[in-house]
Amino acid sequence: MTTTHSVQQPKEKAPRSADFNQIERAFHALLRTFGRLRQVMEPHFSSFGTSASQWGILRVLQRAEAAGERGLRLTDLGQRLLIQPPSVTVVVDRMQRRGLLERRQSRTDQRSRVVALTPAGRKLLATVLKVHSEKVSSLFAEHDPDEVEALAGLLQKLENRLSALADDGRGRGAKMNRKNIHTA
Repeated sequence: MTTTHSVQQPKEKAPRSADFNQIERAFHALLRTFGRLRQVMEPHFSSFGTSASQWGILRVLQRAEAAGERGLRLTDLGQRLLIQPPSVTVVVDRMQRRGLLERRQSRTDQRSRVVALTPAGRKLLATVLKVHSEKVSSLFAEHDPDEVEALAGLLQKLENRLSALADDGRGRGAKMNRKNIHTA
């Protein structure tokens, strides 16, 4: 007769849950911080004749170009920005009228059209990028590198949780692809 011994794996200790008052304070701080960030960054973008929404689209298209993509469909652009295509369409239309973007036939799918940067869009990007890193760095001037790293880690962890909730259908809104969503 053979005896089998089972070895129990140690259970991972679940993270201690915060009480609701802590959670509510953190949630409120996050919302207020986002509002303050908009108050600081909107005038920055306005000084270049653009908006934060337009800047997000320019940066996503720039990153797509750098990765060898020759334009993005509106749905792909919306997924990368985590916004719905109808909202993207309004901003893209405005930017196309300004000559910053163009719509053209997809090289891989003749049924669809893609949005791409124009030379004017690339020029605006280059102009803003000359001072953009200084502006963004100024947001964290009161924080040492360890604090910035810790904040980035906490925000990434929160984003992962929110993505899981959205993907499970428990969150509100559509599923969004996390690929290349960085806009700043």
